[in-house]
Amino acid sequence: MIKFGEFLPDQNDLENPGVTRAENALPVGGVLIAFPSPTAVSTNALSSRPMGVISFIGRDGVSRTYVGVSDKLYGLSAVTHVDYSRAAGYSVSDEEGWDFVKYDTSHTEYIIASNGTDLMQYLAVGDTTFADITDGPRARHIGVSKGFLIAASQQGNKLIVDWSASSDPFTWPEVGTQVADAVKRGQQTLNNNGGPIHGVVSGDTAYILQENAISRMQFVGGSTHFDITNIADIDGVISRSGWVKIDDLVYYISRDGLKVFDGARSKPLGHGKVDSYFLDDLDSTYTHRVTLTDHPKYPLLIINYPDSNATSGNPNQQLIFNYVTGQWSTGTNVVNELFASFGRGLTVDTLDTLSATIDGLTTSVDAASINRGAPILSAYSAAHTLTDFSGSALDAVIETTEMANEEDRLTHIMGVRPAIEAGTVTSQVSSRLLQTDAETWGTITSLQSSGIANHRILTRYFKFRFNISGLTKAAGFFPKLRPGGFR
Repeated sequence: MIKFGEFLPDQNDLENPGVTRAENALPVGGVLIAFPSPTAVSTNALSSRPMGVISFIGRDGVSRTYVGVSDKLYGLSAVTHVDYSRAAGYSVSDEEGWDFVKYDTSHTEYIIASNGTDLMQYLAVGDTTFADITDGPRARHIGVSKGFLIAASQQGNKLIVDWSASSDPFTWPEVGTQVADAVKRGQQTLNNNGGPIHGVVSGDTAYILQENAISRMQFVGGSTHFDITNIADIDGVISRSGWVKIDDLVYYISRDGLKVFDGARSKPLGHGKVDSYFLDDLDSTYTHRVTLTDHPKYPLLIINYPDSNATSGNPNQQLIFNYVTGQWSTGTNVVNELFASFGRGLTVDTLDTLSATIDGLTTSVDAASINRGAPILSAYSAAHTLTDFSGSALDAVIETTEMANEEDRLTHIMGVRPAIEAGTVTSQVSSRLLQTDAETWGTITSLQSSGIANHRILTRYFKFRFNISGLTKAAGFFPKLRPGGFR
């Protein structure tokens, strides 16, 4: 058996050590498994495109999800979106979007949201209306470190990093005053060479992500409060949502590809593998719509992005990376704001949001999409409804490396037996005599009762394509070949 390797589009097709196409399959455990299709969950849609989301389990054990659009902030009540906006509403530009953080005090959990245009918003978890942080800056990006709310990139200056009073996200006295110094409130302007700020990574040590740089932000006390130091020889993040923190690592997209940052250094992950493919495929007009998500079940990083064929810049492609095995694959879902959600927090009293009767329930009450605490991969559809990836397997396509007889002879391709567990598998063969010839794909062929797809082709260079419906697991294939003559 020849095993299916990882998706390596940046390498030559001929004797590629991986595969040249791995569409709608997840690289897990050295094989490719099903990528379930998205299934609608919410009873209503958002009023417009989602521009930021947060999901978590609160202290009370109830899962909660909040999402922002251009003019509203919503909370998810069971499976219904409820408008939690302040009375005046909001005005968020397409390129800005919403940042969310959870800020905990000894007695209250707060959700804090920012968009760069309006005053920062706060909501005590359990309440239903966001309100202004009246003294705070109009920040594009927010984070939390050592009990301080960090507010970075403001209207008129995208290089400013502000922080609140210690242990008080609502207090922002004027910087430099005795009142501000007493509560450790401060501000710093970053070096212009790093470019605009694109994100704040929360933690005991925070990190400020700029377009061309990453800086470390550490609490040092004294009159300085925080020390913000540029980390040498590290590039920055391509856009406001082009990064995600997984455990203690920050995965991000730079101007030359996907990288991982460990707090001290950065290393490339897609160089010579997928970086050129991704950057060429991405519609650079909409880099602000690129999002990175950690799969809640598997060690997978999913990059959701629009390609040049996307409708109105709506993300329609996924690049998938297994950060344990290093394998890659792709997806073709048209979805926004991929994220890990923690169920819907439904109780017996709120099951009627799904159905008026028990018999009318289409989803098990034990399902991950309903019970609280079981994280699942979720997204918003092109119609702005909440979806979970809990449907049947998406139709998958795998194309192998291009092969040739090692003696440069022609090859009689007799057939192929795919080692693929699925509902239906068909096979095609690409053939050409010279590397300068265009690929020619043969007839789509079904498997015989023996599990072999019969082909009768004489050629020098060839590869196989497997069209898969109902994928369970794809491991590799057994080619049925005979040597031919020289030409």
